[in-house]
Amino acid sequence: MGMLVRAAAIIIGLLWCIFNGARCAPARRLDETLLSCICNGQQFSDEQWGKNRAYVLKQLVKVTPEVGFNYYVRSQASDHIVYGHAACNGERSKQYCQACLDFSVDQIRNQCSQKSIGAQVHLRDCRLRKTCARKELKAI
Repeated sequence: MGMLVRAAAIIIGLLWCIFNGARCAPARRLDETLLSCICNGQQFSDEQWGKNRAYVLKQLVKVTPEVGFNYYVRSQASDHIVYGHAACNGERSKQYCQACLDFSVDQIRNQCSQKSIGAQVHLRDCRLRKTCARKELKAI
């Protein structure tokens, strides 16, 4: 009886993985190898840049894993435009991609000024970059 219950539990678990698109292999530990982190020394002076920057970074982390691991985004505001691009290793899971991009955003926050007009991070399995539209910048 115990073997039958165990076999049923395994089959249910496998079917759940298949129908929910989940990867049933154990999760890989995030490779935090930082290949490069570049920060632009110029800074923006307006608070709206910061809001648009936050929007772009959030969208890159959230959407990139869902759209094929390569995503470009532009802030929604018609002024103070911020552009972003993120890409992940397509051989990794969506969850791994998101974790990698989260770590990339942390690196930008830790290593670059909060008002830096541009930054890019390249890890072994993902990369992320953001920049403010230069023609609209009023440097401080």
